[in-house]
Amino acid sequence: IIGGEVFAGTQIECAHLGSSGLEHTLVGCRPTPATQARLHKQQLELTARKKEIGACLAILGVSQLDTQQINAALASVPPDQRATMIEAFKKAYEIAQSLPALEEEIAGIEAEGNSILAAGRVKATQNVYPEVVVEFGARALHNTDARKAHQFFLSEETLVAEPL
Repeated sequence: IIGGEVFAGTQIECAHLGSSGLEHTLVGCRPTPATQARLHKQQLELTARKKEIGACLAILGVSQLDTQQINAALASVPPDQRATMIEAFKKAYEIAQSLPALEEEIAGIEAEGNSILAAGRVKATQNVYPEVVVEFGARALHNTDARKAHQFFLSEETLVAEPL
Protein backbone atom coordinates (compact mmCIF):
# COMPACT_ATOMS: atom_id res chain seq x y z
CA ILE A 1 0.00 0.00 0.00
CA ILE A 2 1.72 3.14 -1.20
CA GLY A 3 0.25 6.58 -0.58
CA GLY A 4 -3.35 7.55 0.04
CA GLU A 5 -5.75 6.09 2.56
CA VAL A 6 -6.90 2.51 3.05
CA PHE A 7 -9.30 1.47 5.80
CA ALA A 8 -10.96 -1.84 6.58
CA GLY A 9 -13.42 -3.08 9.15
CA THR A 10 -11.14 -5.64 10.75
CA GLN A 11 -8.01 -6.54 8.81
CA ILE A 12 -5.51 -5.29 6.26
CA GLU A 13 -2.62 -7.47 5.14
CA CYS A 14 0.02 -6.34 2.67
CA ALA A 15 3.69 -6.85 1.83
CA HIS A 16 4.75 -3.21 2.15
CA LEU A 17 3.24 -0.23 3.94
CA GLY A 18 4.41 3.05 2.46
CA SER A 19 7.39 3.47 0.17
CA SER A 20 11.06 4.34 0.22
CA GLY A 21 9.99 7.61 -1.47
CA LEU A 22 8.31 8.50 1.85
CA GLU A 23 4.83 9.01 0.44
CA HIS A 24 2.33 9.77 3.18
CA THR A 25 0.25 6.62 3.67
CA LEU A 26 -2.71 6.31 6.02
CA VAL A 27 -4.08 2.85 6.88
CA GLY A 28 -6.22 1.44 9.63
CA CYS A 29 -9.42 -0.05 10.90
CA ARG A 30 -12.66 1.74 11.62
CA PRO A 31 -16.32 0.87 11.97
CA THR A 32 -18.33 0.66 8.77
CA PRO A 33 -19.66 3.89 7.26
CA ALA A 34 -23.19 2.67 8.04
CA THR A 35 -22.30 2.25 11.73
CA GLN A 36 -20.64 5.67 11.81
CA ALA A 37 -23.68 7.26 10.13
CA ARG A 38 -26.06 5.57 12.60
CA LEU A 39 -23.98 6.82 15.52
CA HIS A 40 -23.82 10.36 14.12
CA LYS A 41 -27.58 10.41 13.50
CA GLN A 42 -28.35 9.29 17.05
CA GLN A 43 -25.89 11.79 18.55
CA LEU A 44 -27.58 14.59 16.57
CA GLU A 45 -30.97 13.38 17.81
CA LEU A 46 -29.73 13.40 21.42
CA THR A 47 -28.41 16.95 21.02
CA ALA A 48 -31.70 18.10 19.46
CA ARG A 49 -33.74 16.57 22.28
CA LYS A 50 -31.54 18.19 24.93
CA LYS A 51 -31.93 21.58 23.19
CA GLU A 52 -35.69 21.07 23.10
CA ILE A 53 -35.71 20.34 26.83
CA GLY A 54 -33.66 23.51 27.35
CA ALA A 55 -36.20 25.54 25.38
CA CYS A 56 -39.05 24.13 27.47
CA LEU A 57 -37.18 24.89 30.68
CA ALA A 58 -36.64 28.46 29.47
CA ILE A 59 -40.41 28.83 28.99
CA LEU A 60 -40.88 27.53 32.53
CA GLY A 61 -38.17 29.84 33.85
CA VAL A 62 -36.31 27.01 35.60
CA SER A 63 -32.88 25.47 35.18
CA GLN A 64 -33.83 21.80 35.52
CA LEU A 65 -36.78 19.44 35.71
CA ASP A 66 -37.09 19.76 39.46
CA THR A 67 -40.51 19.53 41.11
CA GLN A 68 -39.82 22.33 43.60
CA GLN A 69 -38.55 24.72 40.92
CA ILE A 70 -41.48 23.97 38.61
CA ASN A 71 -44.08 24.31 41.39
CA ALA A 72 -42.56 27.65 42.41
CA ALA A 73 -42.60 28.82 38.79
CA LEU A 74 -46.23 27.73 38.31
CA ALA A 75 -47.29 29.46 41.54
CA SER A 76 -45.91 32.78 40.34
CA VAL A 77 -47.57 32.65 36.91
CA PRO A 78 -50.94 34.25 36.14
CA PRO A 79 -53.70 31.67 35.56
CA ASP A 80 -54.06 32.58 31.86
CA GLN A 81 -50.39 31.61 31.22
CA ARG A 82 -50.47 28.46 33.34
CA ALA A 83 -51.71 26.21 30.49
CA THR A 84 -48.71 27.16 28.33
CA MET A 85 -46.32 26.40 31.17
CA ILE A 86 -47.98 23.07 31.97
CA GLU A 87 -47.75 22.12 28.28
CA ALA A 88 -44.02 23.04 28.26
CA PHE A 89 -43.49 20.96 31.40
CA LYS A 90 -45.26 17.93 29.90
CA LYS A 91 -43.24 18.21 26.71
CA ALA A 92 -39.93 18.53 28.59
CA TYR A 93 -40.85 15.61 30.84
CA GLU A 94 -41.76 13.34 27.89
CA ILE A 95 -38.53 14.17 26.09
CA ALA A 96 -36.50 13.63 29.27
CA GLN A 97 -38.10 10.19 29.65
CA SER A 98 -36.87 9.23 26.16
CA LEU A 99 -33.24 10.25 26.77
CA PRO A 100 -32.05 7.12 28.65
CA ALA A 101 -33.17 4.80 25.83
CA LEU A 102 -31.45 6.98 23.23
CA GLU A 103 -28.27 7.20 25.33
CA GLU A 104 -28.33 3.41 25.71
CA GLU A 105 -28.68 2.99 21.95
CA ILE A 106 -25.71 5.33 21.39
CA ALA A 107 -23.65 3.37 23.92
CA GLY A 108 -24.54 0.14 22.08
CA ILE A 109 -23.44 1.56 18.72
CA GLU A 110 -20.19 2.81 20.28
CA ALA A 111 -19.59 -0.62 21.86
CA GLU A 112 -20.19 -2.27 18.47
CA GLY A 113 -17.60 0.05 16.91
CA ASN A 114 -15.14 -0.59 19.73
CA SER A 115 -15.46 -4.35 19.31
CA ILE A 116 -14.69 -3.95 15.59
CA LEU A 117 -11.58 -1.94 16.46
CA ALA A 118 -10.52 -4.46 19.13
CA ALA A 119 -10.59 -7.24 16.52
CA GLY A 120 -8.69 -5.16 13.97
CA ARG A 121 -5.21 -5.87 12.63
CA VAL A 122 -2.96 -4.22 10.08
CA LYS A 123 -0.13 -6.52 8.94
CA ALA A 124 2.83 -5.72 6.73
CA THR A 125 4.70 -8.95 5.95
CA GLN A 126 7.87 -7.26 4.63
CA ASN A 127 8.43 -3.53 5.25
CA VAL A 128 6.83 -0.58 6.99
CA TYR A 129 8.35 2.69 5.79
CA PRO A 130 8.44 6.09 7.52
CA GLU A 131 5.53 8.47 6.84
CA VAL A 132 2.99 5.71 7.46
CA VAL A 133 0.19 6.55 9.88
CA VAL A 134 -1.86 3.69 11.31
CA GLU A 135 -5.28 4.65 12.72
CA PHE A 136 -7.74 2.63 14.75
CA GLY A 137 -10.69 4.92 15.37
CA ALA A 138 -9.38 8.04 17.12
CA ARG A 139 -6.04 6.43 18.01
CA ALA A 140 -3.11 6.93 15.65
CA LEU A 141 0.47 5.73 15.46
CA HIS A 142 2.89 7.76 13.32
CA ASN A 143 5.65 5.54 12.03
CA THR A 144 8.89 7.53 11.83
CA ASP A 145 11.37 4.67 11.34
CA ALA A 146 11.66 1.88 8.78
CA ARG A 147 10.54 -1.45 10.23
CA LYS A 148 10.58 -5.02 9.02
CA ALA A 149 7.41 -7.18 9.07
CA HIS A 150 5.10 -5.69 11.68
CA GLN A 151 1.50 -5.87 12.75
CA PHE A 152 -0.53 -3.13 14.39
CA PHE A 153 -3.48 -3.66 16.72
CA LEU A 154 -5.24 -2.28 19.79
CA SER A 155 -4.27 -3.60 23.18
CA GLU A 156 -6.18 -2.15 26.11
CA GLU A 157 -7.00 1.10 24.27
CA THR A 158 -3.38 1.55 23.11
CA LEU A 159 -2.26 1.15 19.51
CA VAL A 160 0.61 -1.35 19.46
CA ALA A 161 3.25 -2.11 16.80
CA GLU A 162 4.64 -5.62 17.12
CA PRO A 163 7.12 -7.55 14.94
CA LEU A 164 5.66 -10.54 13.11
